[in-house]
Amino acid sequence: MDGIANQISDLNILSLVRENAFRGWELLYDKYAPIMYGVICTYTTDTKLADQILINLFLRLKDEESLLKMNCTLCVFVLRYTCINTRIELKKRGIYYTESPFEVNFVIHTLFSKTLTIGEIAANLKMSENEEKKTPQRIFNPSSAKSE
Repeated sequence: MDGIANQISDLNILSLVRENAFRGWELLYDKYAPIMYGVICTYTTDTKLADQILINLFLRLKDEESLLKMNCTLCVFVLRYTCINTRIELKKRGIYYTESPFEVNFVIHTLFSKTLTIGEIAANLKMSENEEKKTPQRIFNPSSAKSE
């Protein structure tokens, strides 16, 4: 099932979700739950708590209809949603979370935890948008930075 979800485009998944089709939610979960869980685990090492947060985030996604209002790509939305709401969930429980590895890099942290575009981040840092777009690539694939 996991491989099938990754082959289906985000537009198709969103279309199914907008139709409130169970299949859309199933595909969304299969494609993005591992990423969401990984992000949650950057904030807490308690796997039971991470499991609860993941479930809560998916339930809230459906209840809040957040996906119907998003204004960015699905992947960026899911990462932002997960970062912001994981911190909220932990704060509600009075838990101080561990530092997210994204906070080490201001660009990645800002892109995933705030609702700024790459262009806005680039302007704030006085960088060109092309330089800014290369930042995630340098972090997640360091060998690509050497070839520039």
